[in-house]
Amino acid sequence: MLSLMNQINASVKGGLFNAQLANQIFVLCQQLKFSGQLLEQSHKNELNRVFVSLRQACCRDNGQLGTPCRLKMMELVELRAMGWRPSLAHTQYYLNRPEQQQQQIGIF
Repeated sequence: MLSLMNQINASVKGGLFNAQLANQIFVLCQQLKFSGQLLEQSHKNELNRVFVSLRQACCRDNGQLGTPCRLKMMELVELRAMGWRPSLAHTQYYLNRPEQQQQQIGIF
């Protein structure tokens, strides 16, 4: 996972906002859901660096990463802020995002 985090850091630093970076972010999100708390204790500096990269990606990607990827990044930021213990509301929001439900019933 540290290698994946380093790859994400390098891509963001190099301005490579592409499908490969989006896929790496999705994989990182899945892995951190299960091991974020452990990494917080054992590799906090590396975790801090990748979170800086994620925030930079949100600010500099000009939309290339897409909304689903940006939502994954937001999910990670919120999850970390909650001490890697998601609330029921947090989990339900990311499973059933309001914008998806509205699109299905034709509001947008």
